[in-house]
Amino acid sequence: MVFADKHFDSNGLLFFDQFDLDGFLGDKFTVNGKIQPFFRVARRKYRFRFLNAGPSRF
Repeated sequence: MVFADKHFDSNGLLFFDQFDLDGFLGDKFTVNGKIQPFFRVARRKYRFRFLNAGPSRF
C-alpha cells in the first residue's frame, strides 16, 4: 500500500505551494491514489507492505 497526503483547494483541485519551504502537509490522505479509502475485511491475519510516499509526514 502506498500512503501519501494531498492538499486540495476549495474547488477540489490538487494544490501545491512551490514557495512554501517549510514542508508539505496535506489535508487528506491517500492510499494507492484513492482519497481516504475504506475496505471491509474478514477477521484473520494479513500481511501488508507499506510505502510512505508523503513528502513530509510519516
